Amino acid sequence: MKRIYVLLLAICSFAVSVAQEDEMNMSFEEFSKRANSNFSMFEDEQNRKMDEMRRKANEEFSRMLGRPWESYETEKPMEAPVNPEPPKPEVKTPQDEDTEDELEFEIIIPMPEEYEMPEPMAPIVKPEQSAKAYFNFSYYNTPCRVEEVDNEVYFTLNDISEKSVAKAWNTLSSAKTDILIADCLKLRTDLKLCDWGYITLVDTLTNKLLSGKRNEAVLLQMYILTQSGYNVRIAKSENKLLILLPARELLYNYSYLTLGDEKYYVLDDDDNSSYKVFNYAFPKEKTSSLQVNSIPKFMPKTTPTRRFVSKKYPQVEVELSVNKSLVDFYNEYPRSDWDNYARASLSDDIKKILYPKLTQQIKGKSQKDAANILIDFVQTAFEYQTDDVQFGYERPLFADETFFYPYSDCEDRSILFSILVQDLLGLDVVLLNYPGHLATAVHFTEDIAGDYMTIDNKKYLVCDPTYIGASIGDAMPKYKTVSAKVVKIK
Repeated sequence: MKRIYVLLLAICSFAVSVAQEDEMNMSFEEFSKRANSNFSMFEDEQNRKMDEMRRKANEEFSRMLGRPWESYETEKPMEAPVNPEPPKPEVKTPQDEDTEDELEFEIIIPMPEEYEMPEPMAPIVKPEQSAKAYFNFSYYNTPCRVEEVDNEVYFTLNDISEKSVAKAWNTLSSAKTDILIADCLKLRTDLKLCDWGYITLVDTLTNKLLSGKRNEAVLLQMYILTQSGYNVRIAKSENKLLILLPARELLYNYSYLTLGDEKYYVLDDDDNSSYKVFNYAFPKEKTSSLQVNSIPKFMPKTTPTRRFVSKKYPQVEVELSVNKSLVDFYNEYPRSDWDNYARASLSDDIKKILYPKLTQQIKGKSQKDAANILIDFVQTAFEYQTDDVQFGYERPLFADETFFYPYSDCEDRSILFSILVQDLLGLDVVLLNYPGHLATAVHFTEDIAGDYMTIDNKKYLVCDPTYIGASIGDAMPKYKTVSAKVVKIK
C-alpha cells in the first residue's frame, strides 16, 4: 500500500509539474506577444514623433527660405594634379640585380573614417495601397520607375524670388511627395548606388518628370535630397536655380563657394562669379562621399570582347567584355584623387569571368608564385600609355575601365593589381605614391626575399605592376632612393 501511495504521489507531483510548465510556457508566449505588441506601438510612436519633427523642420525651412538669401563669390575650380609620367614603362633587364633592400617612405596616409550613407531623419514609408500608375525613365540604360504622384510634384514657379521658392517648398512638404522619395530610396538600394549615383539619379528623374522646367526640377531635386538626409544647398543667379554640393573628398574642375568651413561645388555648367545662396542646414544632414562602396547594378550593354594574355604565363588568358553602362557612369564621375578609384572593386560581371580563370592558375601555388602570376598578367596583358596621350589630361581609371580602354598607365595597373591581390590572395596591400609614379606593396604571410618597407611593424614587399618583367620584391631602380607616400586602401 505504501508503495502505491508513493507511486500516486509521484504521479501527482509529475502532473502538477507538467501543468506548471505548461502554464509557464503559455505565460511566456503571452508575454512575448504582449512585448512585441508594446514594441510595435513604441516604434510607431517614435516614428510618428520623428515624422512630426520632419514636418516642423520643413515648416521652419520654408520660413527661412522666404528670407533674403546671402551673396557669395565663387572660387575657381581646383585643377587636378598633374603627375609627370615616364613616356614608357621600364623593362627589367638581366643586368638589373635582385636585391633585398629596406626602402624608406615619407608618410603613411590612413584610410578615411568609416562612412555610412545619409538616411532620412524620419522613416519615409509609402502607403500600402497599390500604385495606380508609374512614371518610367532610364538611368544609364537601366529602366527605372517611380509611382505616379498627385499634382503637388508638378508645380510651377512664377519666378525664383525667395517667397516663390518658399511657397513651392510648402507645396512639396506633403505626405504625397513622400511616395516619390520612398521610390527614389528604393532605387538607391536596388541599383546599389553610391552617393554620387543617387544624386545623379535624382537629377535625371526630376528633369524628366518636370521636362522643360529646369528651376522646378532643381527645387524638387533639392527637396528629395534634403529629405533623404543629404547636405545640399540651393543658389540662384539671375533667373536660374542651382544645386550646391559639398563632399568629403576634393572635387576637381568644379567651381565652388566656401560656406563656413566647407566647399560647396556648383553642380551646373555655370560660369557666374557670384550667387545668392540659401545657406541653412536641414536637421541631421550628412555630407556625401565619392567612395564607391558597391558597384552599381546597371542593365548590361556589352562591349566587343577583348583578349588578355600574360606574356610569361600564356596559359593565363581571358576573353571578356565590359558593361558600357557602367563605363559611361564612370566616365561622368567627378574627378577626384586616385585613392578613391583604388577603393572601388571590380564589377561582378568581370569577376565572374576573370576570377575563375585566375583562380585556376594560382590554385595550390605558394603566395610568391601566385602573386608573380598575377603581377605578370597586369604587367603584360595590357598596353601601356600615359593619360596625356590617351585622354589629353590626367585621368585615373576604375578597375573595370582598365579592361575597356585600349591603354593603361601605372596608376591604373596598381589599382587593378591591388584588387586582385586582396580578392584572390586575401593579402593586405598599400599603394606607394612616388612623384610621377604609383606602385604597390604587399604584406605576405610567407617569408619572401626582395625590396620591402616596414609599415606598422610589418614587412611589405614592393610589387610594381609597371616594371615589366619584374617579379614581386623588385623595386624599379630609379625609385629605390625616392621616398614614397604610403596610402592605405582597405
